Parts: sequence; structure tokens; C-alpha cells
Amino acid sequence: MLLKALSFIVVIQVVAISGYPQEFMIKNKKSGMVLDGTKQKINITGWAHKNSQLWTIEFSSIPGYYIISNVANRKALDASPLTKALSTYPKHGKRTQRWKLTTIDETRFQVQRHPNDFMIQKNDKVVLGPKQNDDSDKWILVVAHSV
Repeated sequence: MLLKALSFIVVIQVVAISGYPQEFMIKNKKSGMVLDGTKQKINITGWAHKNSQLWTIEFSSIPGYYIISNVANRKALDASPLTKALSTYPKHGKRTQRWKLTTIDETRFQVQRHPNDFMIQKNDKVVLGPKQNDDSDKWILVVAHSV
């Protein structure tokens, strides 16, 4: 299992280092629904083969953190420091757009902005909140050409 978890990290780093814009669907482990950046606000929907449901990952200026960008609108995943709402916003790479991807096992990971701010699916929304005791805070990267 450690080898598979390390391979996940290596894949992300290779994609980021090479600059190759590999596209991923970001799927919630609990619901099977995916992030959608159709509008500025982030939605969670069923997979509909839309570019707004695809994302790229690149290194940020801070080691260990990444910028996650939407393929359709080319904006970065951004978190409001006050409301903890998620949206897409023009890429600037500052604190609200830097994300830590923590590997849970060979397929799942958590998306974290600060030590206690995890990306979670809460009902029909995606928000920042504390770590959960279920899979609502766990996500799967699915390579676009495999769906």
C-alpha cells in the first residue's frame, strides 16, 4: 500500500514538474460526484463529460502545495478566508489558492488549505471544514482519458 501511495505522489509531481497539463476529474469518495467549475462557485455534480469538470494540478511557489485549475475557465480553485466557500478565481497563486494533497491510500487523498481546513462534500455543496469521520473529505483523481 505504501508503494501505491508513493506512486500517487510521484504521478502528481511528474505532472507538475513536466508542465504537461494532465487533466483530472476530482471525484468525491463518498458520493461519487465530481467537482464542477461551470460557474465561479464550485458545484458538485454527476459526471457529464464537460470541461468544467476537469482540473489541472501544478506546483505552487510554496513547496508541498499545489494550484488546482479548472480546464474550462482556466481559473484556479480558490477559498474565501471568511466564508470558506470555494470558487474559481483568476490565478494569482497566493494563500487562498494553495492546496496540500495528502495521500490516504492508493486511490484516495484529502485536499487541505490549512491544518484544519479540508475540502469536504456537505450535502450538495463543497466547502472547507474540519476533517470528517467518513469519506466526504476524501477525493479521487481520475485521469480524463480514462473516463
